[in-house]
Amino acid sequence: MQRKSIFIFLFLTGFLTFGQECPSLTFPVDGATNVPIDLTITWNSVENIEGFLLSLGTTPGGNNILNSRSAGNINYFTPDTGLPAHTVIYATISLFMGEGEGLKVCSSEVFTTETITELPPCTALNIPVNNATEVRPGAEIFWNYSFSAIGYLLSIGTSSGEYDILFDVDVGNVLSYRPDQDFPVNQDIYVTLVPYNENGERTNCVEERFRTGSNNIDCSEFLPIIDIPDQVGICVNDFPKRILGNVASSGVRWFKINNDNSETLLSENPEYFIEEVGLYRYEVYNEVSLFGDTGQCMASKEFTVIVSEHPQISNVDISRGRQGLNIVVGAIGTGDYEYAVENRVNSYQDSPIFQNIEPTDLTIYVRDK
Repeated sequence: MQRKSIFIFLFLTGFLTFGQECPSLTFPVDGATNVPIDLTITWNSVENIEGFLLSLGTTPGGNNILNSRSAGNINYFTPDTGLPAHTVIYATISLFMGEGEGLKVCSSEVFTTETITELPPCTALNIPVNNATEVRPGAEIFWNYSFSAIGYLLSIGTSSGEYDILFDVDVGNVLSYRPDQDFPVNQDIYVTLVPYNENGERTNCVEERFRTGSNNIDCSEFLPIIDIPDQVGICVNDFPKRILGNVASSGVRWFKINNDNSETLLSENPEYFIEEVGLYRYEVYNEVSLFGDTGQCMASKEFTVIVSEHPQISNVDISRGRQGLNIVVGAIGTGDYEYAVENRVNSYQDSPIFQNIEPTDLTIYVRDK
């Protein structure tokens, strides 16, 4: 008896769930004509369901205009780009019954949209707005719906009237566009949108502009490390001298700074063999992709290459101070030297002067940096 009662309960539950009645259009009603193309479609509410799916097409059950678009659990939907004019449209509503309970597809209802005899009006940028600044270089651009438009011709350039990024491209009946590549950084970007419909193109629309910034990545967390000193001494007989950069980074660049402050790119390899003295710049970067944004986090440093010789200690001046000995080391030679007294481990300093040294037998060291 207990098993039979459970069976009946489950049967009734399934019958009630799938027995939900399909809603009917409340606007436009089935069979309506001369329906506005910028309408909001509404229908009766239905209880005890998870949500609605709406399809619009030019054939019964078709979806070539709108394909199973979720309306959530609300009983209305506004098409983003309106509806085509003078068209017989079939609306099909489906009920999402919930997980494991399937989808109930209702019968199509039909209406006919109004006839449009005029050109669509000009549209305007929505995101970013006209004259916006600090726009992300990888940003997608959006514009407002133009009444009765069935498509848009889009032109984008880096100077007014010169569309070197995109020229007169038909992007279709959409309200956004993302370029294949990021916009140039810190650059004015000019945009022209031309809506069109069956009656032709709307010309003489106003050109709009915005200015990009740098990327939105916080490079403080991704900066590569530079451990090249300010000055590099190379012995006379050691040219060319190998210098190794940051091998863990995405890339490096070595530049020679000329007398007129222009730069010559020398190499993009992690190591470079320096052949002459002078002023150089080392550039290192990491490629970063974060939340859909990409960019280079870069660090650079100028350094000077000088000719260096092995140092020779020429003299050591010792004087007695109140708390010990004061020592001044003299060295000759061409180079950038550093000095140590007694202990050579982690005790070298740039200055040749040592103070308050305890009187004892001492060894003085001088080396090229």
